[in-house]
Amino acid sequence: MRMRSGLIVAFAAAGLACGGDGGTRSVSDAAGVVVESTPFLTIGVEEGEDAYQFERVVDALVSVDGRILVADGDAHELRIFDSTGKHVSTLGRVGAGPMEFNEGSSGFLYANANTLLAADEGAMRVHVLAPDLTFRETRRFTLYPDTPRPYLQGLAANGDWVVQAFANGGAIRGAPGQIFNTNYQLLRYDSTGAMLDTIIQLPMRPRLFHEFEGRVRAISIPLASEPLFAVDGDRLIIVGGNAPAMQIHALDGTEIGAEAWDRPRVRSADIWDEYKRQVAVSMTGQADSARYANFNAQPLPLSEFAPLYIGVKLDPSGRIWLERFRMPLDSTRQWDVLDRDGKLLGAAETPKGITVLRFAKDVMIGRSRDSLGVQRVQLYRVRSAAP
Repeated sequence: MRMRSGLIVAFAAAGLACGGDGGTRSVSDAAGVVVESTPFLTIGVEEGEDAYQFERVVDALVSVDGRILVADGDAHELRIFDSTGKHVSTLGRVGAGPMEFNEGSSGFLYANANTLLAADEGAMRVHVLAPDLTFRETRRFTLYPDTPRPYLQGLAANGDWVVQAFANGGAIRGAPGQIFNTNYQLLRYDSTGAMLDTIIQLPMRPRLFHEFEGRVRAISIPLASEPLFAVDGDRLIIVGGNAPAMQIHALDGTEIGAEAWDRPRVRSADIWDEYKRQVAVSMTGQADSARYANFNAQPLPLSEFAPLYIGVKLDPSGRIWLERFRMPLDSTRQWDVLDRDGKLLGAAETPKGITVLRFAKDVMIGRSRDSLGVQRVQLYRVRSAAP
């Protein structure tokens, strides 16, 4: 399989070349787009019919006819609602048959113009739906002795699957105090689940093996970053997590574009003490709080700069939304918005405390969680900014 590993060197170089004094915390509509602050539709209740009570919403989308499909990872269901939020039907349950999900699966959704896939990653297969949300069939990945376990991550315009496979099958082993560096491959499979080739290889966040109360765990080093990626039709968008830079690859791995923009970066040492304090406050479990307090008190090998971006989303108009890094207690979601070619359009902000699941046509789909832990799916209008 073809391997490519020079991508991160290019990002590092681009990041070091970028400076500037832009990118403040203030709200800006300079990107030419505004997400309204109040949802026009909310689905989900604390008490009521089971179809409206969500356990763990992992994904959602709007179908071609305006219906809303919500993937509940813990219920192992795909719930369909009409455009007013009324429950229409439910697909899926726990099991090993067609349109059933393994206990370890989440049901993440991937769509192009002709097909919708729901990932049954615990069983290494996918459920295929038509654009009108009717179930077609279940397809299994072809497994190969020299290829790690496949995880679906995207659906190309031609129907090919973009798949993530972790080095050594994702196994993590080491002694206390050892730093664990590893990578993953992005692979291309055809629509029957057979592997075609390797697109690229990317690094994961480094981890440190930490021993506490007799148990050893590999914990990600705080404020470390890793590349972000998204499938856009017949292209792969890869963004440097700690640098304002992007590369565009064809799905055969060929680099077909690159762009860098001006955004300031924050040194890890300047925010480390406050970051540790906020992590401690945000921890709810006593065992986790004690472990991470002990871990963060160690002399950790922090990277020079904190992450710049922590997420990437695409919208139907071709814009690329990059979610900016925030501190653990910060509920503000700020984004840098780029055009399809990677040129910076400006900054935008999404509603506080709302996890963005997906951008649909003129709509942002988000997930909220209230103080009781009740989850709801909320839809917000996305409109052009006034001139």
